[in-house]
Amino acid sequence: MFANLFRHVGFLLAALTLAAALPMTPARADAAANVFVQTNAQNALIQLNDPALSITERRERFGILMDQFADLPRIAEFVVGRYAGQLRRDPALYKEWQGVFRDYALTVYAGQLDQYSGNSVKVLRGGKDTVINGKRYAVVPTEISRPNGDILRANWRLIESGPGWRVVDVALARGDNIIWLGIQQRQDFLAQLGRNGGDVRALVKDVREQTKTIKDLMAQRRG
Repeated sequence: MFANLFRHVGFLLAALTLAAALPMTPARADAAANVFVQTNAQNALIQLNDPALSITERRERFGILMDQFADLPRIAEFVVGRYAGQLRRDPALYKEWQGVFRDYALTVYAGQLDQYSGNSVKVLRGGKDTVINGKRYAVVPTEISRPNGDILRANWRLIESGPGWRVVDVALARGDNIIWLGIQQRQDFLAQLGRNGGDVRALVKDVREQTKTIKDLMAQRRG
């Protein structure tokens, strides 16, 4: 699931890609979307790789940044696909899933930040704007330098939300192949729900346990 994918991606956000297969009429990426990615991604690298921060402080600060950077509630719905309707019909379960998913996502991402210490994010040319079902999206390509000198290419998909933008997916580029991580996460969760007969409560329980396992491993490494 997330943990396996993000061993290669580091701090990158997981999220959703809405209607990716629909016909699109792209234009040049919105300058504000480019600035949004550049500023927030770089800010995350700078602040969260501060060696003076404790694990708790790092995670709290990361949570604040991600709430500003990504549309986590939208992501949490997307990754369960058709089962999102079941969640919405049960407000208590919906609230529980939103909290469990957020905790899981932040734990996975925050645990990978060390490998990007001191690195930079560079926005590239070639971004595109798209309007799908009346909603405006932008894809912003970037390069992220790694400690060993390698360059990681990542494409960020954003949705215009109110007066600004929010990240809803990120793709890792490997050669000519693009892996959209939100779609991959959705496939993983739907496969799990398929195996358990569509039991969302069982998924919530399993994701909570995975989060605890990741936190325990992080504590051991830092101990």
